[in-house]
Amino acid sequence: DLVRAEVSSTRLPVIGIIGAENEEAIQAAKMLYEETGHIIARFALVGDFQEINKIAWDFDISIDGFNFFIVDTQNPVSVGMQMLLEGSIDIIMKGAIKTEDIMRGYISKKKEAGALPKGTVLSHIGVFEVPSYPKLLLVSDAAVVTYQNMLIAFLMVVVIAGFSSYMGIRKVLKIEPFDVFRG
Repeated sequence: DLVRAEVSSTRLPVIGIIGAENEEAIQAAKMLYEETGHIIARFALVGDFQEINKIAWDFDISIDGFNFFIVDTQNPVSVGMQMLLEGSIDIIMKGAIKTEDIMRGYISKKKEAGALPKGTVLSHIGVFEVPSYPKLLLVSDAAVVTYQNMLIAFLMVVVIAGFSSYMGIRKVLKIEPFDVFRG
């Protein structure tokens, strides 16, 4: 209900599940697909074809080549980051890969492409559905930016608002900065 109420279906982003040999990640994708009553995203399942196909079979997910498709690779971080930088996926989702490996892979690919200038601030956003809370919860910078100031905090809020808009979330009701930013 949360997703149906908050997300419009005007654009279908492609979410790349990096290391999609992960039951929880695939179940989350299936829930998003089934519980909304309509398609709001496509999923690139990046990783070992046989493992992903087995999990998809176990959870009755149709790998139709459009809404769900497998990108077979033994190096899902490198392939997923390349897909992100090329624009064939829009958003990355953590599967059976450590967050630090995903972040390291992203930084490495950006540096290879010459697209990571010195002083660049890198952060990330987590989207959570908490059963006891009536709305989706977006969390940014879970221990990625180690030195912050008000400008960086403001930019992180802008990034969350932009992400929310990109995903079709029409209204961000409350943005709560950490106590360190309260003056």
